[in-house]
Order: sequence, then C-alpha cells, then structure tokens
Amino acid sequence: MPTVLSYPSLRCVLEFLDANRRQHVVARTPTLQQTNNSLPINVSNLEFTRYRLALDSLYITVSDTKVTWQKNNARLAWEKRFPVGIDKDGMWKKITKFFLTEKPKFHVNRLHIFSTESPIVVPSDVSVRANEMRVDGSFSFNHYLSIVDPISLPLKTLYTDVDGESTFDNPVFNTAETLTCRFSPRTQFIPLTKFDKVLSKNVRIEYVHFWHEKAEELIRHWREVGKEIGTNYVFFKDDKNMITRALSKLNDIFPEFNNLLEGVDERFITDSPRFSIPMNSTSKIFVYGNVATERGFDHYELTVKVTSMDTELECSAKKKPRLTSS
Repeated sequence: MPTVLSYPSLRCVLEFLDANRRQHVVARTPTLQQTNNSLPINVSNLEFTRYRLALDSLYITVSDTKVTWQKNNARLAWEKRFPVGIDKDGMWKKITKFFLTEKPKFHVNRLHIFSTESPIVVPSDVSVRANEMRVDGSFSFNHYLSIVDPISLPLKTLYTDVDGESTFDNPVFNTAETLTCRFSPRTQFIPLTKFDKVLSKNVRIEYVHFWHEKAEELIRHWREVGKEIGTNYVFFKDDKNMITRALSKLNDIFPEFNNLLEGVDERFITDSPRFSIPMNSTSKIFVYGNVATERGFDHYELTVKVTSMDTELECSAKKKPRLTSS
C-alpha cells in the first residue's frame, strides 16, 4: 500500500515541482488548489519578449487575433482566439496578470527581458524574486526594476546596457556579484574610471567598436589608484581581429612588460602578446587574449586581471617536475 504524504511533505513536493507539471496537477485536484496558492512557484527561467512570455519550457505568445500556448517549441500548439472587444494589448495585460499576479509569488533563477521597439508593459503589481537578471535590446535594467522583489538584491548576475553615467549611481548595478554590461556608440566614451563605484570583482564589458585605448585606460588607472587582488575585467567580442589588434597595440605601448605567462591556466589566443604589468609592491596586472566557448561557439576576450606578485612563482612551482632520489 503506498505511503500517504504528510501535509508538510506535500507542500515541499508542490513547491519544487516543475512549474508546468505543478499547474497541471493542481488544476485536476481541487483539494490542492488552496495549498498551491500559499506556495511560491520555482522557475528556472522567466522570459519576456514583446507579446511573449516564457515559463521554463512553456511559451505563451499573443499575436494579433489569438493566444498560442506551446511546450518546448513543439510543432503542435494550442490556440485560442481573443474574446470580442479585446485587442492585442488588452490580451497581453490579461495574460501577464493571470500568470504573474493572480498566481503565487515566483522565485526565478534567471529573469530575461528582451525588447527593441518600446519597453515591455508589465502589470505594476508583479513582483519576482530573481537570482539573475538579463535585459537585452534597446532598454536597460532601469525600466524593469519595479518587478524585481527587493529581497533579490544584491543580484548574483546582472546583464544590461549602460544608459549613461547615471547607470553608475544605481546601487543595483554597483552591487551585482557578477556584472556584464554593454556600451553603445552613444555611451562608449564614458570613462572607465566610473567603474570605481562598482563593487563586483568580476566584470565583463562589451563595446560595439572595441579599441585598445579602452584597455590601456583601465590599466593606467589601476596602476595609479590600485585595485584589489582577484579583480577580473574582461572585454569580449565575437570578432577575433578586434581583440588581436588591441593586443598588438598594447605590445607597442608596454613592450617591457611582455610575458608568456607560463603556468597560467588559460586558453590563450595563439601568437598574441601577453603582459605582466607591475601595479604596486604586492600586486601586478595580467593582460592577455583568450578564447571562451559558450553554447558551442567560440568568442574572444581581452582579460585584465589583478594578481599577487607571487602568482607566477606559484604557477612555475606547480609545473616543476618532482625530484626523486636515486
């Protein structure tokens, strides 16, 4: 005879059940609905694009005349036409309200928002607890902070555009544990000294047009004011030539600091110069180009990293062969 779950056990099972399966189970079991409404829904990925909402593998799309529900981008989907008197914007509001405000609170690992034409309209009473936030398109994270539960802060990861110098005054931006930010042609001349306000040691920076002066600016600034050991800034591009050209230019500027960085465990860009630049009596700056693979595709990085003065000695010691007595 099967064991009957206790009430606390049942709550635990429901809370951590896949969100789509949970909704299916609860819809068929009226006695579970009251319990369900008191529990947060845990979702790995919550995604907004214009007129599209994704809850993990469930995609809900609002077109001009109908709503489509699709699982895992399957070929088969369920569709329903709008009621009379409801337009596209009205249906989008109903969908987002039903899934995000009339349901229990969402706990989300990754909140992803993408919009290019205009900011996505989300009900004002939506509150999502998230670990990571990524905002792509023409609008930065500032437009969507109202939907992030303050208990989420500081974010583990933030990925966003830089709107202007005011972005560096935003505590959400400055306190994210890992920060990835993009500079547009409009904001690319903001000085990198603004990053002095950023607490994260792990920062990734993308420019539409990257040139060596940005890395040089960062290196010279750190040599002047100092930076904490363990700080790691990465300029990244899909264009390998942009990175290798920048490294070649840096080789003309800092030829005396050229260093093979033997013992450093990185997938270096072949034949590109690398540097070990002293910063102060206890630390130095490693600069190099490396290849990173994400989702099966290579992209290219220029890394500027602060390490202790002993790092190269430690790496060399690890590589020495062990002596054996004869």
